[in-house]
Amino acid sequence: MESQKLRIYLTVCLLLLISASILFGFVYTLTHQNTNETTETTKNHVVRWSKAEARSIANVPWKTHLGETGATTDWQGQWSFVFFGFTHCPDICPATLYTLSQVRDQLKNSERMRTTQYILVTVDPARDTPSQLARYLIPFGKNFVGLRTTAEDLNTITREFGVAISTAYGDDKKESISHTTALFLINPDAKIQALFTTPHDATFIRQQYEQIRTDYETH
Repeated sequence: MESQKLRIYLTVCLLLLISASILFGFVYTLTHQNTNETTETTKNHVVRWSKAEARSIANVPWKTHLGETGATTDWQGQWSFVFFGFTHCPDICPATLYTLSQVRDQLKNSERMRTTQYILVTVDPARDTPSQLARYLIPFGKNFVGLRTTAEDLNTITREFGVAISTAYGDDKKESISHTTALFLINPDAKIQALFTTPHDATFIRQQYEQIRTDYETH
Protein backbone atom coordinates (compact mmCIF):
# COMPACT_ATOMS: atom_id res chain seq x y z
CA MET A 1 0.00 0.00 0.00
CA GLU A 2 2.81 2.41 0.88
CA SER A 3 4.62 1.69 -2.39
CA GLN A 4 1.36 2.32 -4.28
CA LYS A 5 0.90 5.68 -2.54
CA LEU A 6 4.50 6.61 -3.32
CA ARG A 7 4.06 5.77 -7.02
CA ILE A 8 0.87 7.83 -7.21
CA TYR A 9 2.57 10.73 -5.40
CA LEU A 10 5.55 10.68 -7.75
CA THR A 11 3.28 10.44 -10.80
CA VAL A 12 1.19 13.41 -9.68
CA CYS A 13 4.34 15.47 -8.98
CA LEU A 14 5.65 14.70 -12.46
CA LEU A 15 2.33 15.63 -14.08
CA LEU A 16 2.20 18.91 -12.17
CA LEU A 17 5.75 19.69 -13.29
CA ILE A 18 4.76 19.03 -16.91
CA SER A 19 1.67 21.19 -16.48
CA ALA A 20 3.73 24.06 -15.07
CA SER A 21 6.22 23.78 -17.93
CA ILE A 22 3.46 23.95 -20.55
CA LEU A 23 1.88 26.98 -18.87
CA PHE A 24 5.28 28.69 -18.70
CA GLY A 25 5.76 28.04 -22.39
CA PHE A 26 2.33 29.50 -23.12
CA VAL A 27 3.07 32.66 -21.13
CA TYR A 28 6.54 33.01 -22.64
CA THR A 29 5.18 32.69 -26.17
CA LEU A 30 2.47 35.27 -25.61
CA THR A 31 4.74 37.76 -23.90
CA HIS A 32 7.27 37.57 -26.75
CA GLN A 33 4.86 37.72 -29.66
CA ASN A 34 4.97 41.47 -30.13
CA THR A 35 7.73 43.61 -28.70
CA ASN A 36 5.97 46.78 -29.85
CA GLU A 37 3.15 46.30 -27.35
CA THR A 38 3.35 46.41 -23.60
CA THR A 39 2.82 43.22 -21.62
CA GLU A 40 2.55 43.72 -17.89
CA THR A 41 3.62 41.02 -15.46
CA THR A 42 3.39 41.60 -11.73
CA LYS A 43 4.91 39.65 -8.86
CA ASN A 44 1.40 38.83 -7.61
CA HIS A 45 0.64 36.01 -10.02
CA VAL A 46 -0.98 37.83 -12.92
CA VAL A 47 0.01 38.36 -16.52
CA ARG A 48 -1.85 41.12 -18.36
CA TRP A 49 -1.80 41.92 -22.06
CA SER A 50 -2.77 45.10 -23.81
CA LYS A 51 -6.05 45.17 -25.70
CA ALA A 52 -4.14 44.83 -28.98
CA GLU A 53 -2.22 41.79 -27.74
CA ALA A 54 -5.18 39.82 -26.43
CA ARG A 55 -5.07 36.34 -27.94
CA SER A 56 -7.78 34.89 -30.15
CA ILE A 57 -9.04 31.40 -29.37
CA ALA A 58 -10.69 28.72 -31.48
CA ASN A 59 -14.45 28.61 -31.79
CA VAL A 60 -15.47 25.22 -30.40
CA PRO A 61 -18.98 23.95 -29.61
CA TRP A 62 -20.13 23.53 -26.00
CA LYS A 63 -22.99 22.10 -24.07
CA THR A 64 -23.79 23.99 -20.88
CA HIS A 65 -24.70 22.63 -17.45
CA LEU A 66 -28.31 23.46 -18.38
CA GLY A 67 -28.11 21.27 -21.48
CA GLU A 68 -28.05 24.22 -23.87
CA THR A 69 -25.77 24.23 -26.90
CA GLY A 70 -23.40 27.06 -27.71
CA ALA A 71 -19.87 27.93 -28.77
CA THR A 72 -16.87 29.98 -27.73
CA THR A 73 -18.19 32.92 -29.75
CA ASP A 74 -20.98 33.17 -27.17
CA TRP A 75 -18.38 34.68 -24.83
CA GLN A 76 -18.46 37.86 -26.90
CA GLY A 77 -20.10 40.87 -25.34
CA GLN A 78 -19.21 40.09 -21.72
CA TRP A 79 -16.26 39.35 -19.49
CA SER A 80 -15.53 35.77 -18.46
CA PHE A 81 -13.24 34.08 -15.97
CA VAL A 82 -12.43 30.61 -17.30
CA PHE A 83 -11.10 27.73 -15.22
CA PHE A 84 -10.37 24.20 -16.44
CA GLY A 85 -11.26 21.59 -13.84
CA PHE A 86 -13.71 18.77 -13.05
CA THR A 87 -16.36 17.88 -10.53
CA HIS A 88 -14.49 14.96 -8.97
CA CYS A 89 -11.52 17.20 -8.18
CA PRO A 90 -10.93 16.94 -4.41
CA ASP A 91 -9.48 20.35 -3.57
CA ILE A 92 -8.12 22.91 -6.06
CA CYS A 93 -11.28 23.06 -8.20
CA PRO A 94 -13.82 23.79 -5.44
CA ALA A 95 -11.33 26.16 -3.79
CA THR A 96 -10.84 28.08 -7.05
CA LEU A 97 -14.56 28.32 -7.76
CA TYR A 98 -15.13 29.55 -4.22
CA THR A 99 -12.49 32.24 -4.79
CA LEU A 100 -14.33 33.29 -7.94
CA SER A 101 -17.58 33.52 -5.98
CA GLN A 102 -15.77 35.89 -3.60
CA VAL A 103 -14.63 37.98 -6.58
CA ARG A 104 -18.25 38.19 -7.72
CA ASP A 105 -19.45 39.18 -4.26
CA GLN A 106 -16.78 41.88 -3.97
CA LEU A 107 -18.06 43.43 -7.19
CA LYS A 108 -21.36 43.80 -5.33
CA ASN A 109 -24.52 44.66 -7.23
CA SER A 110 -22.71 46.62 -9.93
CA GLU A 111 -22.77 46.65 -13.72
CA ARG A 112 -19.44 44.84 -13.68
CA MET A 113 -20.90 42.07 -11.55
CA ARG A 114 -23.86 41.67 -13.89
CA THR A 115 -21.65 41.53 -17.00
CA THR A 116 -19.18 38.95 -15.68
CA GLN A 117 -19.58 35.20 -15.87
CA TYR A 118 -17.50 32.45 -14.27
CA ILE A 119 -16.93 29.39 -16.42
CA LEU A 120 -15.85 25.89 -15.43
CA VAL A 121 -14.68 23.96 -18.49
CA THR A 122 -14.61 20.32 -17.52
CA VAL A 123 -11.48 18.34 -18.35
CA ASP A 124 -13.44 15.17 -17.56
CA PRO A 125 -16.29 15.19 -20.09
CA ALA A 126 -16.83 11.45 -19.78
CA ARG A 127 -18.05 11.78 -16.19
CA ASP A 128 -19.13 15.42 -16.06
CA THR A 129 -22.53 15.34 -17.72
CA PRO A 130 -24.60 18.55 -17.83
CA SER A 131 -26.66 17.39 -14.86
CA GLN A 132 -23.51 16.57 -12.88
CA LEU A 133 -22.09 20.03 -13.64
CA ALA A 134 -25.40 21.65 -12.66
CA ARG A 135 -25.43 19.95 -9.25
CA TYR A 136 -21.77 20.79 -8.68
CA LEU A 137 -22.20 24.51 -9.38
CA ILE A 138 -25.21 25.07 -7.11
CA PRO A 139 -23.19 26.05 -3.98
CA PHE A 140 -21.29 28.76 -5.86
CA GLY A 141 -24.37 30.76 -6.77
CA LYS A 142 -25.30 32.92 -9.73
CA ASN A 143 -23.22 33.77 -12.80
CA PHE A 144 -21.50 30.36 -12.85
CA VAL A 145 -21.59 28.27 -16.02
CA GLY A 146 -20.40 24.70 -16.59
CA LEU A 147 -19.25 23.74 -20.07
CA ARG A 148 -18.34 20.42 -21.66
CA THR A 149 -17.30 19.46 -25.15
CA THR A 150 -15.95 16.45 -27.00
CA ALA A 151 -12.51 15.07 -26.22
CA GLU A 152 -11.26 16.27 -29.61
CA ASP A 153 -12.51 19.84 -29.14
CA LEU A 154 -11.23 19.83 -25.56
CA ASN A 155 -7.74 19.03 -26.89
CA THR A 156 -8.05 21.94 -29.32
CA ILE A 157 -9.10 24.52 -26.74
CA THR A 158 -6.66 23.41 -24.04
CA ARG A 159 -3.75 23.67 -26.48
CA GLU A 160 -4.72 27.24 -27.25
CA PHE A 161 -4.98 28.13 -23.58
CA GLY A 162 -1.76 26.31 -22.71
CA VAL A 163 -3.62 24.00 -20.33
CA ALA A 164 -2.13 20.59 -19.61
CA ILE A 165 -4.30 17.61 -18.69
CA SER A 166 -2.84 14.29 -17.58
CA THR A 167 -4.49 11.15 -16.26
CA ALA A 168 -2.87 8.54 -14.03
CA TYR A 169 -4.14 5.33 -12.47
CA GLY A 170 -3.12 3.67 -9.22
CA ASP A 171 -2.89 -0.06 -8.59
CA ASP A 172 -6.55 0.06 -7.57
CA LYS A 173 -7.38 1.47 -11.04
CA LYS A 174 -8.62 4.69 -9.46
CA GLU A 175 -8.32 7.61 -11.88
CA SER A 176 -6.37 10.73 -10.95
CA ILE A 177 -6.49 13.81 -13.20
CA SER A 178 -3.91 16.59 -13.01
CA HIS A 179 -4.48 19.87 -14.80
CA THR A 180 -3.24 23.44 -15.08
CA THR A 181 -4.71 25.59 -12.30
CA ALA A 182 -4.48 29.04 -13.87
CA LEU A 183 -7.48 31.33 -14.20
CA PHE A 184 -8.00 32.99 -17.58
CA LEU A 185 -9.76 36.31 -18.11
CA ILE A 186 -11.60 36.61 -21.43
CA ASN A 187 -12.55 40.05 -22.77
CA PRO A 188 -15.78 40.95 -24.65
CA ASP A 189 -14.03 40.15 -27.95
CA ALA A 190 -13.74 36.54 -26.72
CA LYS A 191 -9.94 36.87 -26.47
CA ILE A 192 -7.57 36.03 -23.61
CA GLN A 193 -6.83 39.32 -21.80
CA ALA A 194 -5.03 38.06 -18.69
CA LEU A 195 -4.19 34.99 -16.65
CA PHE A 196 -3.85 34.50 -12.91
CA THR A 197 -1.59 31.80 -11.50
CA THR A 198 -1.83 30.28 -8.04
CA PRO A 199 -2.18 31.12 -5.26
CA HIS A 200 -5.47 32.83 -6.08
CA ASP A 201 -6.54 35.72 -3.88
CA ALA A 202 -10.04 37.10 -4.41
CA THR A 203 -9.28 40.70 -3.48
CA PHE A 204 -6.22 40.86 -5.70
CA ILE A 205 -8.05 39.28 -8.63
CA ARG A 206 -10.96 41.70 -8.26
CA GLN A 207 -8.65 44.71 -8.11
CA GLN A 208 -6.71 43.57 -11.16
CA TYR A 209 -9.93 42.81 -13.01
CA GLU A 210 -11.33 46.27 -12.41
CA GLN A 211 -8.07 47.86 -13.59
CA ILE A 212 -8.05 45.68 -16.70
CA ARG A 213 -11.65 46.58 -17.51
CA THR A 214 -10.96 50.26 -17.07
CA ASP A 215 -7.91 50.07 -19.35
CA TYR A 216 -9.90 48.10 -21.93
CA GLU A 217 -12.82 50.52 -21.91
CA THR A 218 -10.64 53.62 -22.26
CA HIS A 219 -8.43 52.41 -25.13
